[in-house]
Amino acid sequence: MGSHRVTEYTLAGRGCMKSSQIRSLVAATLCLLVFGLISSEARPAGQARKPLLGTVTRGGLLTIRDAAGRTVTRLRAGSYVLTVRDRSSRQNFHLVGPRNMDKKTGTKFVGTVRWTLSFHGGTYRYSSDNLPTSVRTFRVAA
Repeated sequence: MGSHRVTEYTLAGRGCMKSSQIRSLVAATLCLLVFGLISSEARPAGQARKPLLGTVTRGGLLTIRDAAGRTVTRLRAGSYVLTVRDRSSRQNFHLVGPRNMDKKTGTKFVGTVRWTLSFHGGTYRYSSDNLPTSVRTFRVAA
């Protein structure tokens, strides 16, 4: 007599899934939920990353604006996400500040980059390496 293999199937949506597939899917979902909860609790309330938008126009004008569209001259210390839209193939966006902050796009780069940054008390400056007279600054309060 030959051996018989029994496979259990369960209806899930439109197709059939093996019970072992369902168990694997449930286990993976639980893992994602657990790690999602851990990572969301790792950042205390009030410490959310605040968005900033940096721009390099085709003409080489550089700006950093907050979520309300205002030019940044002062910030509170904390975690920010700076999205830089560099539209110039001749100029770049170069941000320098305390604690060895030194982030930049390439002078030939045209596109968008996103940096997650921790700003600490002090003065930050941004400019284009090809246009040193374009330096702008903002202060961060500790």
